[in-house]
Formats: sequence, C-alpha cells, structure tokens
Amino acid sequence: MDTRFGAYISLAGGFVLAGSSVIAGKFLVGLPVFFAAAAGTAIALLVLVPLAAGETRPERGAMRRALPFFAAQAFFGVALFRVLMLAALSRTSASEAGIATGVTPVITALLSALFLRERIGLRAALGIGLAAAGIVALESGAGVETVAPIAHFASRHLVGCFLALGAAASESAFNVLSKRLEASIGPKRASASVMAIALVLLATLSLVTGEKVELNAISPNRGLAFVYQGLFASALAYVLWFTGVAKVPVSTAGVFSGFMPLSSFALSALVLGERPRPAAYAGCLLAIGGILLCASPQWVKVEGRVPA
Repeated sequence: MDTRFGAYISLAGGFVLAGSSVIAGKFLVGLPVFFAAAAGTAIALLVLVPLAAGETRPERGAMRRALPFFAAQAFFGVALFRVLMLAALSRTSASEAGIATGVTPVITALLSALFLRERIGLRAALGIGLAAAGIVALESGAGVETVAPIAHFASRHLVGCFLALGAAASESAFNVLSKRLEASIGPKRASASVMAIALVLLATLSLVTGEKVELNAISPNRGLAFVYQGLFASALAYVLWFTGVAKVPVSTAGVFSGFMPLSSFALSALVLGERPRPAAYAGCLLAIGGILLCASPQWVKVEGRVPA
C-alpha cells in the first residue's frame, strides 16, 4: 500500500472514531465533567500501555525532548477537548456539537501555516473552503428538538455551539503539536504518553473541584459509553492519528478532521434519532468533496519544517 494512501486511511479512520465520541459523550451528560473525561482516558491508557511496551525503543533522549509537547497535547487535545465537548453536549444536540467541530480543518491549516511554515496550495485552499462550506450546510440542516421555551433554548444552544467551537480549536492545537514529535517515538508510545499526562491532569481537577459520583449513576449505557470512548474513540483513534500525521503535512492531515462532524452527524441520526433537514445531506457531499480535493500529495507544498 502507498505510504501516503495508508496515511489517509489512518487519518480518516481516526477522525471517524473521534466523531463518534460525541455520541458516547451524550450518554455521559449529567455526570461530573472532569470525572467523565478522566474515566474514558483511564480505560484508553489500560490498552495503550501494553501496546506501547511492544514498540521499538525510541532514539536516546527523544522522550525527554517530546515531554513538553506531550503535556501540551494532553491539555489541548484530550483534557480541554473533552471537558468543552461534554459541556457543549449538555447544552445542545450531538449533531450540532459534532458539526461545530467542522471548523477544525480551517483552524489547523492556519496554525500549520503560522507555526510550521507549511504553504497552503491553491487547490488545498479550495478544498478547505469547500469542506468549510459543507460544514455550514450541515449546521443549517441539523435537526434540533426541544420542549424548552424558545429564548431559554436559544441561549443554551448558542453557548453549546461556542463550547464546541472551543473544542475544535483545542483539537487543532493538538494536530499541529503532533508534527513536533520525533518519528522514532512511535504512534502507540506517543498516544500512551499523552493519555497518561491527561489522566493525571483530569483526575487532579476532579479531586480539587470536589466532584462526587454516586455508583448508581453509572448505568449500563454509561458504562458501555465509557468503554467505547476509552477503547475506540480514544486509544484506537489517537494511534491512527499519530500513524497518519507522521507521513503527510499537518494541514493536509487536518482536513481529514472533517470526518468528525460527518461521523457525529450520521451517528446522531442513526443512534440518537436526531432528524436532519435536506441541507445537511448536501453539506455532507460538499465536506467529502473538500476532503478528497485536499487528499493529493502535490496540492500542499511544504517550504520548511520546524525541527522536532
């Protein structure tokens, strides 16, 4: 399999799984936010540690040099992303929250140009714009049902969308930071390192804020949501991301984050019964077209790369 094509498959799979975390998160609404985020992270770490132990040892000093970047990724891409997304899901629908993450490709492209000096080619820019237009159409067509008074709903809905946008910005920062890691570290070891730091951070915040959880609050559905979030939307998703981003420019890799809103949109309709309008389906086609437009090795040129 072509190396670049394999990277595209890994990135697409990783972001489809990441998008499904929005659905799992909907089942966790009502639990303390830091506890809920920490529980899924702990389950992911149980899987990632033995996998990381089987990887080839990295070059001497690589882990020490990567530690600041692991810490930043843990803060932005795991802790802050999950806390903001769980908070968003308590105020708006899963489809709306997931779709709001569709700005991730645009933010990632801007950050990669600013910090990694990646030059965005014309067709890549068109692809990013097409994907963004698709997300706007998705947003306008997402179905949201409520029995709350209109004014109250509008306020909560707006806050929820802004929280989801904050989660998208956090994911974008995580994406860009990935390029500062040395290749010898390996995707499983990188994922385990990020998850370990995030778990310490989230568990500390849960203890400091005095969060309390009643055992009877952990229903079977919530238990399954924790397991799914830990094994698939976290462990496997992060391994796939680190595998793919090592082989392509981060601006190209970031475009594949467009699969997050597509995944959450589809699953919110299939699993949660949220009913979208026709404009949402047109948005799906536009977003997919934008992703395909960007997925070409000659469309994103890299003028320079910041040393890891």
